[in-house]
Amino acid sequence: MVKLRVALFLAICVQAVSAEDYTWDLVNALTTFNYPKIEEIVRANAPSMSAMGKRTMVNFALSFTEGHNTLRVLRLLQRHDIHANAYDMYIAVNNQHNNDVIRFMMIDGIHPNGEIVLSAARLGRFDLVRLFADMGVDINYRYSENKNYADGMSSLLYAVKAGDLETVKLLVAKGADPNVSALDGSTALSLARDGGRDDIYRFLQSHGAGAEPERTTAWLRDVDAAEEAAADAAPYPPVEYPGDQVSRFEEPARQPARPENTRRWTLQPGKYRLTGGAVEVVLTGSETQGEVIYLIDGRYRKGVYLFDKNAVMITLDGQIYAYTMDSDTSFTGNGEVWARVSP
Repeated sequence: MVKLRVALFLAICVQAVSAEDYTWDLVNALTTFNYPKIEEIVRANAPSMSAMGKRTMVNFALSFTEGHNTLRVLRLLQRHDIHANAYDMYIAVNNQHNNDVIRFMMIDGIHPNGEIVLSAARLGRFDLVRLFADMGVDINYRYSENKNYADGMSSLLYAVKAGDLETVKLLVAKGADPNVSALDGSTALSLARDGGRDDIYRFLQSHGAGAEPERTTAWLRDVDAAEEAAADAAPYPPVEYPGDQVSRFEEPARQPARPENTRRWTLQPGKYRLTGGAVEVVLTGSETQGEVIYLIDGRYRKGVYLFDKNAVMITLDGQIYAYTMDSDTSFTGNGEVWARVSP
């Protein structure tokens, strides 16, 4: 029933969002994964599809499919000259799409940026962090402090916090700053100490991390010189490059779909405010779809929102933004947290 309401809503609102009149059929086909229908829509509309329509199609593929199905749709779109971009890779990482999807995007020409590697580190996807780091991505990227969602964390700090020595070694070898500190004062050394990881602590100390002020190192266990040298010299595992691991012509082994969040939240219409700022949006409609009113630069912009299975999709001026409900009164995504402040 939800899918039917989504389809009907898109059929009504699509003229305000896009010139494409196949959008509601596409959403239905993707949510039910009716591949023949998806293929039919793409084949019929790709030659005349607008740039906005192509962006919408890729974003919907990442938002309404998962696992092996996502890869199949991306391959189909590629055959019709519809390609993902760096923002789509950011969404794929944050939506926990499997590594085959990420590698496919890389083979298709997308180069990850610093924000993507930081997002992968935040989510504990350190296999991707190592892959991206070995490609020369800016591993010291952090959100600017003037961003209201900035916390000062870096990929290295996330790796230390997670206790991933292999990733810590690779990041340091690739030039990660061992003396960076988060906005709450956490450093690589303090996170290693708090996590009881004396091996990481010693490694960082031997690679330029400064001593912690007014901190004791009595908690460190005694390590003889030979053991410390062996730990320091231990290589990090070889990084797998995408290469031809995902061929354009061969289907990869099927991957299990990522586990769904079993907790279902309810999207409540009303006024939502960006945490740490004064920016607000108003959602008017039902729990599953409606209109978005957004004040920016002194003028009101209008768009639409869709909600299904904790996923919030907001479309403004042809740009699609994907968020995830984390309570009945807030949703997060794109480094932002939006909280409901009034009905």
